[in-house]
Amino acid sequence: MARGMGIDTPRVALFERALRVLNRIPTGEREVRVDGASLFPDSADRLLAAWKWKLGWPSSPEARFLRATLRPGMRVADVGANIGLHTLFLARLVGDAGSVTAIEPEPRNFRALSRAVEHAGAEQVKLHRAAAGAETGSLTLHVSSANRGDHRAAPGGGRRETIEVDSVRLDDLFADDLRLDFVKLDVQGFEAGVFAGMPQLLESNAELVIASELSPALLAGAGAGFEDFFRPLSSRGFVPHRLDADAQPRSLEARTAWELAEREGYCDLILLRA
Repeated sequence: MARGMGIDTPRVALFERALRVLNRIPTGEREVRVDGASLFPDSADRLLAAWKWKLGWPSSPEARFLRATLRPGMRVADVGANIGLHTLFLARLVGDAGSVTAIEPEPRNFRALSRAVEHAGAEQVKLHRAAAGAETGSLTLHVSSANRGDHRAAPGGGRRETIEVDSVRLDDLFADDLRLDFVKLDVQGFEAGVFAGMPQLLESNAELVIASELSPALLAGAGAGFEDFFRPLSSRGFVPHRLDADAQPRSLEARTAWELAEREGYCDLILLRA
């Protein structure tokens, strides 16, 4: 996933301290072209992230998998859209006949996301400044001053500013039309809350594909565990897969995926019905 370094370790803490200092230096908005799309990072950490994506994203297994999987006319959701890398990539794949629902709660990220979508003329993108979760209403977002890819719905490492943001169940957001083909989910440990808010979507879409980060440490910080993440999926026939070097999804047991994520800090999963 297009994330920042979100796992709390001494090495990451040192890196984030450096980013926190750099983020105090005004950068303005800098246009960065990534795989044919323009992003508009406005802080040092997002500028570094955009350049990292520029160098690695086009040939990544995830990008290749999405190119092979998504088709014009599909309906997709980008949950945790950040500044728009996935949003614009997905919009190109589904075309004018498709739709992308992009959800991002943090105001600065949302402003950069909105500018990128407007610059691209991507009218198939619907923007929602909110956090997806188990309830429609509001929640407290714990904002990282070092890494704007690491805002969390639960307290993170160190002291963080908090802001109140709107929250929405995906079932409520898509209530008028429950058809959905693909979900990209990158919410820093709040995945179980998102799954709890989309039971109808999980039930109604036999071909739904979900790309999600799995981090046991971040889930624990949000008060969730193995069952909270996997039960809503396994009970509806979803099986975890990892992409191999050829961008092909290879299935693995849920417990194996969990143990792998514990060892490595996180892993990216593709969730497909068996």
